[in-house]
Amino acid sequence: MLGRGRRLTATFVLIAGAAFAAQSVPATASPSGGASDRLRFGACPIPLPTPRHVDCGKLRVPEARGEPGTRTIRVEFAIVRAPAPARPDPIVFVMGGPSYPAIDPFSMLAYFDHTPYTAHRDLILVDLRGTRSSRPFLNCPGFDRLDAATWPEGATPAQADAAERACRDHLSRTADLRHYGSVDTALDLRDLRQALGYPQWNVMAFSAGGEPAFQYLRIDPAGIRAIVLDAPITGLSRPDVTPWWWVEVPSRLTGQLFRQCAAQPSCAHTFPNLKNRFWQEVDALNAHPHLVRLKVAGGGSIPLRVSGYFFQQDVAGMLGDTGGLPLAAAFLDDLLRNGIDPLYDFTIERPFPIAGVFAEGRTIAYRCREFWAFQNRQTIGMAEARYPRWARVALAEFRGAHHECAVWKVGRDPALTGFVDSAVPALVFDGEWDPAVPNTAIAAAARHLHDSTFVQVPAIGHGSLASYGGWQACPRSVAAAFLRDPTAPVDTSCVAHMPHVVFQTSLPSAGDRMAAYLRGVHRRVLDRWRHAVTGPGSVPSR
Repeated sequence: MLGRGRRLTATFVLIAGAAFAAQSVPATASPSGGASDRLRFGACPIPLPTPRHVDCGKLRVPEARGEPGTRTIRVEFAIVRAPAPARPDPIVFVMGGPSYPAIDPFSMLAYFDHTPYTAHRDLILVDLRGTRSSRPFLNCPGFDRLDAATWPEGATPAQADAAERACRDHLSRTADLRHYGSVDTALDLRDLRQALGYPQWNVMAFSAGGEPAFQYLRIDPAGIRAIVLDAPITGLSRPDVTPWWWVEVPSRLTGQLFRQCAAQPSCAHTFPNLKNRFWQEVDALNAHPHLVRLKVAGGGSIPLRVSGYFFQQDVAGMLGDTGGLPLAAAFLDDLLRNGIDPLYDFTIERPFPIAGVFAEGRTIAYRCREFWAFQNRQTIGMAEARYPRWARVALAEFRGAHHECAVWKVGRDPALTGFVDSAVPALVFDGEWDPAVPNTAIAAAARHLHDSTFVQVPAIGHGSLASYGGWQACPRSVAAAFLRDPTAPVDTSCVAHMPHVVFQTSLPSAGDRMAAYLRGVHRRVLDRWRHAVTGPGSVPSR
């Protein structure tokens, strides 16, 4: 979501595991020119779960380039060495989140586990400026404390605003929050490449790492051999391509469910008129909201009145669980026939602290400065007109986000003027059922990459190259071939043989269906409920 910064939603799972890493002087990379005084190798901030040798270091960079007297900040990196013989062109990874660290078990266990393109290449993980091991670390521990103190009811709007102001004031004493976005991050990547002495490297960017990667294409094209963009967030300042997460994404997901069910004879026959029945239920709930009680860990419950606007967002949220997509039509039909209570039959657990991992302050500043500052009532009106069923959601999020951005006061980034045009060889992946990034913005951005291949991968969600969804074999083989020779035609034929969603026409038993499908759905509903309780951008029934 792009609303209250406290309600961050990770674009990937957190993976823990035993790890070890060796630290020493670099094997191939070496400082060049006058960069040596800014580059230091030393101990890694955390151990990484890899048997490969790891070298870690810090690059000192100006916080605000071109401004006299600016602070010097530190950007942390880790070089995961490939077994010899290594290719001279490493891969640098631009992580998303937003503001999740790249130096993390996720990178090794989910994103680059057994990938052919790292078999003979070094992998460079960079904790982008403002993220966990870089300094300053723009996190907001007060958000975690507030969540814990107000659980399970949730903070009031006044309490939430106070926490936002306190974090902003605290971070502003050690950082200029205007300089932790995509352009400054891209300049750091250029400086790091030069300091490490690489004539060229390959770039891989995931999710919210997309806009920094696009800006890096603009800033340092000669230093990039090839770029792979996986579900990239970009085009934030371009309302004409509908970069409205909270309306484009749920509208697309629900629309795909209805269209693909109607096109599958068994689904259309078993669940006739599913689309119209869904919207009739939404209208009925808007007229007469339904009271549910959310169970609380340790006993008791919390009341929630579910309006149609609330319900439609929760149904769209359950479609983000691609592992359960085959059951989506059957489960929705069951809700419409027998009542919506099963969607809210879960227990609210105590909140999990995230400030040790996520840089929430960096994320809020980035969203406000690079997205919301470019939105106004007219652009939101475009969203309302294009997605009339989601108009109230669009307006509520707009109001909530602008309320938050008024607290943070970071302005807008004038360097973001539209899509980046580039002739660097590029490979762009887009998941058909991506619940986190608008497909339209990705496709539009890819058209500005003049030597690019755009690949929409069927039946997958967020991140074509990550292993947590089980769909990675074909996309990884495409990426491997592309990185072997970025000038050759890209063979994407395996994508045509990947399975599409086939909807099942019956549910497992009542007990099994919760375990089979709702494990991820309930988390999304809980996030929506918390967002509704604490943020003015919510649309709960009152």
